[in-house]
Amino acid sequence: MKKIAIAALVVVLLLAALGAFAVRNLNSYLADNREWIEDQVEASLGRPVSIGGLGASLGWGIRAVVRELRVDDDPAYSKDAFLQAGEASVRVKLLPLLSGRVEVGRVAIHSPQIQVIQGPRGMNIDSIAAADTAPAAPTESDAEPTDASALSLALLRIDDARLLYRDTRPGAESEIEIGGLDFDFQSEGSLEAFRGRLEVNADTLRMRADGTEDDSWEPLRFAADLARDGESLDIDDATLRAADLRVDFDARVGNLSGEPSLDAEFNAPSGEISGIPFDGLAGALRYAESRATVEDVVLEIFGGTVNLRGSYDMRDPARPSFHIDTDVSGVRVEQAIATQSPAAAEQFRGELVTTLELAGSGDDWEAIRPGLRGTGTMKLVEGVLSEVNLGESALGSLSSVPGLQDLLGGGLRARYPALFGGDETRFDQVEAGLKIGGGVALVERLILAARDFTVRGTGQVDLDGALRLPTRFVCSEALGNDLIEREERLSALVGDEGRLEFPLMIRGTLPEVRAEPDLKEIASVLGRREVGDLLSRALSGSESSEGAPEGEASGDRGESGSEPGESDAEKLLNKGLDSLFGR
Repeated sequence: MKKIAIAALVVVLLLAALGAFAVRNLNSYLADNREWIEDQVEASLGRPVSIGGLGASLGWGIRAVVRELRVDDDPAYSKDAFLQAGEASVRVKLLPLLSGRVEVGRVAIHSPQIQVIQGPRGMNIDSIAAADTAPAAPTESDAEPTDASALSLALLRIDDARLLYRDTRPGAESEIEIGGLDFDFQSEGSLEAFRGRLEVNADTLRMRADGTEDDSWEPLRFAADLARDGESLDIDDATLRAADLRVDFDARVGNLSGEPSLDAEFNAPSGEISGIPFDGLAGALRYAESRATVEDVVLEIFGGTVNLRGSYDMRDPARPSFHIDTDVSGVRVEQAIATQSPAAAEQFRGELVTTLELAGSGDDWEAIRPGLRGTGTMKLVEGVLSEVNLGESALGSLSSVPGLQDLLGGGLRARYPALFGGDETRFDQVEAGLKIGGGVALVERLILAARDFTVRGTGQVDLDGALRLPTRFVCSEALGNDLIEREERLSALVGDEGRLEFPLMIRGTLPEVRAEPDLKEIASVLGRREVGDLLSRALSGSESSEGAPEGEASGDRGESGSEPGESDAEKLLNKGLDSLFGR
């Protein structure tokens, strides 16, 4: 037995010596043929490649090392490197290799930097391996390619990586940079059937667009259990953390060798997206054959709930299309507005209830806007317009009409404290219908109902925010009667409902909107009414004077100073016009 042990030790020492000799010769071979190896890699990638150093070592396997690796970018996109790494190493287990199986024990890449560029003509990665190089004809001595089922990878580790994505297309210029990226994947099994654990950490994630930078997504953390079985990959117990956002999900990726499909369900208990807090997010995402759909998405935000369903069809890459269907309930409008304009949030309060269905196509807003179409409804429960008393402002503007200067005087204000008693407007009802098409949103059946008045109308809102809504300000029955009692001429403004009303134009660019009575039309209506009254009185006076004595005839100027020959009707008409227009 002792002799056998000694013999075994001699064999091990002999193998170690032979291995050391082989590695030493391999290192010499790699050093002598570095430029040839660079040429082979260049031919396969179609890009210039430089390698600072090559080496190999022998332990519980064969370890190959590449140092100072650089792969140049396509010169049509950039003069910088597409890929560079300080060091990359691969360790292959020795004993399985002797039996024809390739078991990669460890792949480690240190400080790699990768730059991906999207340009008007495509992406910089499209030209990789696109060079017109004809491979050498195979010979009988060429080894058969290793079956992927015989390959395995126990550990892949990437540390301190930097990934940069740049979009240089006109109108879509943007940049995404991920820095301090660590990637750790441990598995068992073959590349076609394995189970493993993936963990990814990134210290920085910055997005730049339109001259602004957003780093609210950092740091980034991802972990998941992975299991592959042929054409499908299961992603279980996955957790994505980005700043204050956490998303848990399970997914299955299918058709790995063709165009992949995705079936995922996700849940986020709470968090923030771009600084906007939410209380819950859940739903399902499907992708197959260049078409993505979201189903049963429920977002709890701004004190309410948003339900979302939709699809995004990319089968026509030049003009992708989409369809979105949303229901909103209980959302506090002031909280929503505050995320975009804190100052404007102080002006509006209430709970928003809406339905909106949208459909369109295009890959940017300029392409989407002309063909965007949709329908919807909107209600605001317990709506309040702060710092603006719509009723008092509208009625107060009537004082600009000649003869109505004292319309709101006396005890009218005391009789209607809800209307004149504050600097805000409280609405009992706010409703509107919406139709989108032709680059505008048509507002239908707009109703703004308060205690003492109602505003009704239709109009349009440009999709850029410009607003023009011709409406009617309709007084309550009691308010209208009191106003007519103070100024009888206002009875000319009584509408089909038997209530006092007048035109009110709502216009501006959101959120800066103002409401102004159409004083010109109001004065015109009142003027026509007064002229009609004057004519009626004049005609009545003319008929009664037909039998008067000659000395009292209307043709004489007399004490009134009227022009000779002026009839009583003309005198009354001129007097009325003088009073109306201040002549």
